[in-house]
Amino acid sequence: AGEPPLLAAIENVTMPGMLSELRRFFSSTKPFRIYIDDACDHGDGDWRSTYAAPVQWGMTGDENWPAKYAAAGFIPHMVSLSPFVTTDWRLASAHLVVSFARSYAGGPAIIQQQCLRRLALRSEPFRATNGSRHFFILTDSRGPCCLDGTYKGVDFLRHHIIGPHGEPNHDDAWFFRHSRGPKIRCFDARKDINIPSPNIHFPRAPHAGPLPALPPPGGIADRPLLLFYAGWNYAVRMDLVRRFKDDPDPSILVRQRVPPEEYRRNMMRARFCPVCGGFSQWTPRLAEALYYECVPILLSPFWLPPFSGLLDWSTFSARLDPTNVGSIKEFAKGLDYPRLLAGVRAARRALRYQLDAYTGDDMLPLLLYEMSVKAAMPIPLDALTLGGGEDPRSVSSLANDVDPSRDYNAGLRNVQKQSAHAVRATATIALADAGQVWDCSTNDGYMCGCRLRRAEASGAGQGSSGAQGGVEPQPGLLIQRRGGLQQGLPKRRGGRSFGGAIGDDDAPNADAQGEALVTPGGRAGRRRARNLAAMGEAERAVADAAQPRTCPTAAADLESPGNLDVMLSARSSASRDLVLLIAGPTTGTIAVRMGSLAAAMLTNALANLASLGLHNTLALSTHLHLADSAHPAYRNNNVCLSELRPRGVCCGYSGVGMRLVNAPGSPGRKWGLSETHPYMLFLQRWWLAGQASIRGYNLLSLDTDLHLTVHPLRLLRSPPYAPFQLMLQLDSGWPSEADEEGQRSTDQRGQHENLVQCPRSPRLPMAAGPLAALAAATAPSVGPAGSAAAVRGEAAGRAALIACGCGPTPAPLLNTGFVWVRGGAAATPQWRLFNLTVDKILARMATGVPVQDRKGRVDVHSVWAQDVVNEAASELARTPAGWPVPGCHPKDTACAAPVSAADRRAHSRRWWLKPRQSSVWVASRLL
Repeated sequence: AGEPPLLAAIENVTMPGMLSELRRFFSSTKPFRIYIDDACDHGDGDWRSTYAAPVQWGMTGDENWPAKYAAAGFIPHMVSLSPFVTTDWRLASAHLVVSFARSYAGGPAIIQQQCLRRLALRSEPFRATNGSRHFFILTDSRGPCCLDGTYKGVDFLRHHIIGPHGEPNHDDAWFFRHSRGPKIRCFDARKDINIPSPNIHFPRAPHAGPLPALPPPGGIADRPLLLFYAGWNYAVRMDLVRRFKDDPDPSILVRQRVPPEEYRRNMMRARFCPVCGGFSQWTPRLAEALYYECVPILLSPFWLPPFSGLLDWSTFSARLDPTNVGSIKEFAKGLDYPRLLAGVRAARRALRYQLDAYTGDDMLPLLLYEMSVKAAMPIPLDALTLGGGEDPRSVSSLANDVDPSRDYNAGLRNVQKQSAHAVRATATIALADAGQVWDCSTNDGYMCGCRLRRAEASGAGQGSSGAQGGVEPQPGLLIQRRGGLQQGLPKRRGGRSFGGAIGDDDAPNADAQGEALVTPGGRAGRRRARNLAAMGEAERAVADAAQPRTCPTAAADLESPGNLDVMLSARSSASRDLVLLIAGPTTGTIAVRMGSLAAAMLTNALANLASLGLHNTLALSTHLHLADSAHPAYRNNNVCLSELRPRGVCCGYSGVGMRLVNAPGSPGRKWGLSETHPYMLFLQRWWLAGQASIRGYNLLSLDTDLHLTVHPLRLLRSPPYAPFQLMLQLDSGWPSEADEEGQRSTDQRGQHENLVQCPRSPRLPMAAGPLAALAAATAPSVGPAGSAAAVRGEAAGRAALIACGCGPTPAPLLNTGFVWVRGGAAATPQWRLFNLTVDKILARMATGVPVQDRKGRVDVHSVWAQDVVNEAASELARTPAGWPVPGCHPKDTACAAPVSAADRRAHSRRWWLKPRQSSVWVASRLL
């Protein structure tokens, strides 16, 4: 299909590295195809003819379909018109489900689950793949959840969801409406896709009003209103109206309601339009504001805007916490309107739906890319899925009475009355790690109610769905009977279940007749359960790594996406872990000149790994085009084929970026690079790490000069390392001996100590002067300078700075010799770190304009993966919320001492760091 025109339009509003990734996807020779699965069909007509205006049952209203919910029909129709559709599911990379839940009395709370069950019975591709590549377009308020946010149909945790209900994965970003239930994510950005509402679509669907044409582009003079908003209901909207409806400023127009024509006219006269969530966290007003070129100010903290992993929303919108709505006028005045307006004009097409033909100039290209990424990786099931931190593998549906064959319309009349929704369904959900059983039900197909079952009263885990208890256990206790909650739950050795603190080694004994176990719950219990789960996961990973792996010799060229998929699948363990090593005929840098030594070192490293029980390994080499010999079999052109395979080593090769250096006059040559330069080999490793990560593989990348004495997967997958998504070796193994910036030299390069303030004291006052000034700030009445009291005061200030759990924290360089990365989607920070690093290196090489130091020498470090990853990490880093603003430092610390001459000299080693107002090292842990 070629590159979609949309990509050129959004060039300046994409997240770092994403534009090149989109272009790679659409230029790939491996076709991405989608099969449309309509096995949920209720036999009441072909969706192809009704997609734009299907029947809306009961009180839902026809006009709401094109404004809010029509993506369920628009997207299958748009895919069917595109070159990405296939009628053979065996050729498909992803499967798209067609279902219009609002067309039936059962509504989303019943019909969505009925569709899932029908697919299991009727759909051959669903049964063949267990639905792992099926995407459900669920466009109601909370996607797979009931409208109030309770998750009744937990089987959707194992499938991909497309919908407008994006939510950030943060514990504090949580809300229910009129109900409560188990804290299970309605949206997980790692497997689900958040899309724009369908109200901006062309041609216009039935029941959708016309959209006026925009006036010619203008500036501030053409938009005299600073702010325009009209709306009511729900807290933030009402607060906004109450505060500003009588504002005398003529540039502020905020009303409870205005006529439709006036509403559209005012949006085209306003520079900024507040966008507030309503009953749910999302609203069609966002796409509307962008269409009318009114810069949106988002006031919903629970909303992840459409395509947030691809589009950089900070370039065409602003966000304000709703608690600060009273300052929105001053906030808007301080924004860079011309820059944001330019971003709006670039991004607006990515939020519209084109229904008459595939043009590649609407939201579909971004959706296709997101589907390709999500379909290629396993469904993540970890603590982020659940708000309480429990393991979702311990979440099970004990009972669900949704009938796949029942006609839920039977006996009801399609009238705009509540009687049209007189349907009922129940479900029982177990969360073993929390020691909870919830009984949930719906009486109208939309809203649900859940009660926490009391274990003693209702027999937890027996599968009954009619318990009436609703009495919670005592605070701080988890109550479970031995033998309960057994369906689908993980086991410890000996058959004992574990969940929360249940089944821990120090739990009270109980006899085999089912005496209740009462053990400490709360945060400590959950932490202990997570640690037990992590240790179990570690042992599984160790066992999986010991299994022999096959080597697909025909798939050695890893730049082919198909070969890469085959190789990763064959070489990774059942836990999807892979150990990567590199070897190549590197020359040009004394420290890493390998020559024939490369194969020997690699063989030795593999023997070391095998002795520890790791056989899930892959060796990576470069694919060269050396002029030494015109023959393609020249031994140094492909070390994998010429040296490693004859030694019995399973290997692959790639040549990313080689065209930039493989001939005299190539732009990369001006950097002093050639195909055999070690930096080109390191580039292949970093590229492959990113490709493996985005496909859902967990990668351990090792230098071949490392020697391991313990099983690395047991170490990395056990506490305390288990929660981390990415870990890198430090550049120096020397301990930190200092408690002041620049106090003494402790690393082998003779650099001054580089410290950061302990992150556990965010309220500690900061100072640009020495510690004495800090002591004065914390103890102002210590006495005259030099007195005993003053000395004690300075000591107190020093202690306040360093006397928390971590003490003085060194800020060394990141090193790429030992890297552990867990698999994730394109939106994950660890993948962005890999991708941005590779993009920077390739872009710099392509310019042919190398960076030079003050003496005019080429600084080749600017294309070295190890230094560039430090640069990328510092760019992507964000400081923790509430972190104080210290005096800036030229390196990566928030220091408590002035910058010395030695510090300024040491800064040259960290060339990528710019003067900052915060601590990058502390923040980098929050990438």
